[in-house]
Amino acid sequence: MPICYFNNDYTKQYQCTYSEFKDSIEVNIEYDIEENEIEEIDGARIISATTEYANRDILILDNINKINILVKNAFHTGHSNNYSIYGNSSITKFTSFTYFKENTQQTLHTLQSDPKTKLIRIYSSSFSDLLPFINYTKQENNETITYTIQKQRNIQTISIGKDYIDSISISNNWKINEKSQKIVNMKFSYFLEIKLSKKHSFITIRDFVNELIIYMQLYYPDKFIIDEVKIYINDNFYTYVTNFLSLKSKNGYVHKSVQVDLLTFLANCYTNISYRSAKSEIRNLKDVIITKSRHLEDLFGSYYRFIECYLKKKGYKNDFMIYALEHYYNQSLDCEKTAKEIITLRNHYIHSGYYIKNDCLKIRFTPKENKQNYSVDANIKWIYNQTLILYKTAIDIIFKEILNYPEYKYKQSF
Repeated sequence: MPICYFNNDYTKQYQCTYSEFKDSIEVNIEYDIEENEIEEIDGARIISATTEYANRDILILDNINKINILVKNAFHTGHSNNYSIYGNSSITKFTSFTYFKENTQQTLHTLQSDPKTKLIRIYSSSFSDLLPFINYTKQENNETITYTIQKQRNIQTISIGKDYIDSISISNNWKINEKSQKIVNMKFSYFLEIKLSKKHSFITIRDFVNELIIYMQLYYPDKFIIDEVKIYINDNFYTYVTNFLSLKSKNGYVHKSVQVDLLTFLANCYTNISYRSAKSEIRNLKDVIITKSRHLEDLFGSYYRFIECYLKKKGYKNDFMIYALEHYYNQSLDCEKTAKEIITLRNHYIHSGYYIKNDCLKIRFTPKENKQNYSVDANIKWIYNQTLILYKTAIDIIFKEILNYPEYKYKQSF
């Protein structure tokens, strides 16, 4: 059974079990947190639903599976007491959304409470579809089949020099496992490396990775799935797990959105979007391209908010929606009429909620506008069409206005 230590205190060890999930870990430790951490008052311990326990770092040594795990900022999520004729035991559960792993080294215990890094590696098999690297060559004749692997890694680098990012690189690794004369496994992996201009706390690494996920979603929509993240600390690479942005991978072939290589596109994003340090007019971009399980009305609001914030920051005030439809929505449309209906729908959602009585949305004009009021049949199909118009307009702004790509093929949709 694995053993655990709390907060670099190696004088006391506890038996434990653990379960890893996609972006979290649970640790069950043979430890009575009530007895050890609740002070007695007049011979009694007072425990309630509001009792709080200190967060802690937990080092797990799993010699059977040859894995060490350093759990950061674990918080108490429950405990149980078992009583029997064979003795009593207590189990305390801790959970965390951030932890480090190592397989062969024995160095996790040397990390400081706030480890810092200048190098982040993001591994993804998705890179294999986007990189020009040739992992091996194959030659075949009547007598033999020969596979030739290039021992030297391929590497491509581009300078960024902005927002604490010095440069980004893409590269590959290979590994051969010879289990016997019968089985030989060749494994190829691909990674992108972010080199920072100065050391950053491990807590901020999530922001750098999430920024990359957003840019990759623009370049290769719904195909970029992270296999592993490693960060370089004290001359070692450690696997780093936390709750990064999640995407739902879709089957089928997807074109690159623009016909430029990956590093050139990313450099453009880091220069013109700079998501981590951007203000609301840019940060709303995430809600446009990364779709969660939301109602159609929520999506309408997200796309509207992005267009409104971005264009109002550019100086367009009351006429921003007409301008957006005229300049970015590239299909025949009565822009003034559609803009009025979209704004009316948005105002109804804000002030009256999502319910529209009898699907009847009244379009009203002021006396100054000097136009006849009318109603639209705001059924689900009509709302979908208005949402689609906003979505296509927002995507056009991102690629044509922000990234300066007049031609693009963005195949993701809500």
